[in-house]
Amino acid sequence: MDVGGESPLRAEPSANWFAKTRALGWLHPQDKENYPYYETRNLVTVGEIPARSPDKMSLLSQIEAHDFYGWMDYGDVPMDFEASSGQCNLKYDMDYHMAQQYARTLDPRWFGLFAAAARHRRDIDIHHQPHLRGMHFIKGGTWEHSQHGEPGYVNPNRNRAQHTKDLCYGARGTAALYYLTGDWKSYHSSLEIAHNALAEYMSPQSEPNPTRRNRMGWRGDAGSLKRLLEGYLLTGDENLLERARWVIKDCAYVGKPAKHEPVSLWSSTFYMMALHRYVEMFPQDAEAKRYLLAHLDTLYQCSKGETGMMYTITPRPDGTFEGKGTTSHYNVMGADALAIAYRLTGEMKYIETARRCFDYGIRASSWNSDPPAYTQVHNANGAMHGNVFMAVAESLNEKTRR
Repeated sequence: MDVGGESPLRAEPSANWFAKTRALGWLHPQDKENYPYYETRNLVTVGEIPARSPDKMSLLSQIEAHDFYGWMDYGDVPMDFEASSGQCNLKYDMDYHMAQQYARTLDPRWFGLFAAAARHRRDIDIHHQPHLRGMHFIKGGTWEHSQHGEPGYVNPNRNRAQHTKDLCYGARGTAALYYLTGDWKSYHSSLEIAHNALAEYMSPQSEPNPTRRNRMGWRGDAGSLKRLLEGYLLTGDENLLERARWVIKDCAYVGKPAKHEPVSLWSSTFYMMALHRYVEMFPQDAEAKRYLLAHLDTLYQCSKGETGMMYTITPRPDGTFEGKGTTSHYNVMGADALAIAYRLTGEMKYIETARRCFDYGIRASSWNSDPPAYTQVHNANGAMHGNVFMAVAESLNEKTRR
């Protein structure tokens, strides 16, 4: 894996510049003093392993162990939490979060992982093929990861899972490679992914049916919204923005629904983060902000326990929730969402709960009192969130110091 030693010279700004401009989203520069456990976990991922780590593994060592090289696998990461050699296919924009870790640390190991991952996405994970009759969602779609529990040789990168709204990500990582390096193949690949979100299977084709209103968004809606927004930012294409707004109306959640199916709260948190990006782009859209605040308050209501976020919830008409289960590393992303709620409302309850979720998510990546180790790629991906929370918490600390 190229970690910068054999790469051409690259001009790079400071981590503070990345954080100030938000060129790669909300970022908090590396901070070992205030967030030692967070930084240690991410350093373990790129090979700095503390003596007390039980397994001595890193993402780099696992790539080596499972021979993720060659034209099909180089840049991907092993889905080692179930089947050690399964292909993760960089789900949930893992390539983009690698870029963020590079920007906040300027560590060339992160840049090497990111650049290889985004090129892998560009070349392998996207279906570069013309439209096929009856297969409207194929062109520009991205393949899923190997099926749960399947080794990579059984169901590899371009696998039988094909393309689903549920796991169609990648536009932001490929766009980031274009922005950072000028790689035009990545520019066009990001647009392919964005235009795929226009397909019937991926997003609503007209104004959403009012009877579907007042439902929470989930990771499939997040994937569609994120891809459409990225395409709009790259091109200014109003068709992409219009469809993004249809997705938002399709998830017009305001709380207290007459009837609601069970939803995985961690999955819905992906949508909250995508909707927040839209609200930042269009702060005058009061309706979208209302939907976002309703989602965020639901997250707060279902995250007040010592173990943070519930796993599955069902909103009720009276404003209460049926909930069960706990989650681990997704609490780090939950902390980001709750920090956003604090920014939008100024209510301290949100940042206080965000802090508890962040601390639990970092210290319980797979289980309670998890050591600072690379446990598996799924948790490494989850641990890369947290930048919104750290940035907002730091701004709050600065106000307090004044």
